[in-house]
Amino acid sequence: MNISMWNSPAKTSATGKRRPTAGWCNCTRRSRARSRCWRRYERPFKPQGETLAFTGARPLDAQSESGHTIIISAYQFQVKPADVSAGLLALEPGEVPSEYRLFFDQPVLAAYRYSARPFNLKLALSPLAQGDSLAQVVDRATLTTRISKEGQAITEARYFVKSRGNPNFRVTLPDETQLWSATVNGVAVVPVMDGKSNLIPLPQHADPDTVLTLDLKLAARSPDAKHVHVAAPIVTAPVMLAEWKLEPDEGQRLIYQAGTLTPADGAADSSGFAQVAQVFRTGRTLEAAGLLLAALAAFALCSFAWRWSTGGGAHKFSPRHLLGGLIGCGAIVFAGVSLLRLAGAFEPISTDVANSVTFLAPVQQAASALTAEVANVPANTSTLAYGGSLTLVLLAVVAWILGRCAARNLHLEFSAGRSSRGRRCACRTALPAFWPCWQPSWSCAW
Repeated sequence: MNISMWNSPAKTSATGKRRPTAGWCNCTRRSRARSRCWRRYERPFKPQGETLAFTGARPLDAQSESGHTIIISAYQFQVKPADVSAGLLALEPGEVPSEYRLFFDQPVLAAYRYSARPFNLKLALSPLAQGDSLAQVVDRATLTTRISKEGQAITEARYFVKSRGNPNFRVTLPDETQLWSATVNGVAVVPVMDGKSNLIPLPQHADPDTVLTLDLKLAARSPDAKHVHVAAPIVTAPVMLAEWKLEPDEGQRLIYQAGTLTPADGAADSSGFAQVAQVFRTGRTLEAAGLLLAALAAFALCSFAWRWSTGGGAHKFSPRHLLGGLIGCGAIVFAGVSLLRLAGAFEPISTDVANSVTFLAPVQQAASALTAEVANVPANTSTLAYGGSLTLVLLAVVAWILGRCAARNLHLEFSAGRSSRGRRCACRTALPAFWPCWQPSWSCAW
């Protein structure tokens, strides 16, 4: 009798018993008649791992036997051969016959093919440790802090929380901050203090995929009303995306100074360097360079034409004088048009300054602290946003003054030298008349 059989150990229960396994048999008796059977059996199995024999059911009165042994499980095990006969052929999961896959949908841990009995097949199975997943996570957090003119800050925080088996949501408030109210899904709850942390109770027996809306209202006061330091609550769950907006009182403006985050819109730069950088970013570099070269070439042509019109014995209103003047004027007009088009390529940058400050934090680890320091000033107060440009202007003025002073000193020295030279020349011209009588012991020289 020929037999083709596969065994498939299935799931392992928490009690350490192996769940029923099934065997599929194709049998051929001596009369050449075929029959099929489906078998189930249980075997004890230790949860921490064990070495098991997978020889399968052995039919009686069989002349020859061949088949497959397939080990499957819904859990991940580390499979190591302990005692495997040389006649067994190890198979990859993709080499298992497709008709056998109709009877299971679990991953294949190991598969062997045998052509005859007896054979030994003992495998050492040890379960792999399952990794821990997050029991609590904040999908999104939105915080709005309103800062008054006197330095008082009121923060409204909303967290969209997913929790699995965690009865509380732990929140640590910054120093000198009071918790005014807390609600979960619109229902007021009473927080419980645990050291410096507040435990916000969450609904029990909730689906882990259900999003819980947690609203907190906080209040704080800064010692300095003009320089306000604010901080967001610290949560013990990772935050996927956090948005924090600081809003001033009416007639006030907030200016970012320092903090763990930078404003979402960045620092506004409307200088000429920013306009030049914008030309490079927009891909208009070749256009601007072409206009600049055209203007320089026009100026060079104008200079050459005017020098040519006044040289070589040319007189006023002569054909050469008139032709050179017309060419020079045309070159000047062309250069002016090119410079105007070049100026149009540098688009102005908006100088509008927002009174509020907004922060965006894409991913924050658990217990991350978010702080910010802002200046609370009147809305019409000017700032030193253009300090770099003013510094350059001052340096240019200083350089111009020093240049003027140096040129004046050089002019005075040159004038003094010319006066001394004139006196020497007059002396040398007048003294020869009296030279025979005078005959001094010195001579006048240049």
